[in-house]
Amino acid sequence: MNIENSYIIPIKVDSYKDLFYEFDFSSIENRDLRDDIDSFISNKVLDLNQNKNTTAILEIYLSYN
Repeated sequence: MNIENSYIIPIKVDSYKDLFYEFDFSSIENRDLRDDIDSFISNKVLDLNQNKNTTAILEIYLSYN
């Protein structure tokens, strides 16, 4: 991966569960992201669409506890 042409999309949550709907009991691979997080990521990726050579990197920051 060429970090030089990458755009980092940071997301900070208190727990891993905060990324997903509270009552989605599907396996982790099949869970839907919360609407606000999904929209945030989608908007950032759409902004990058102008530069086809840019790679988006999703970084999820979790609290230590």
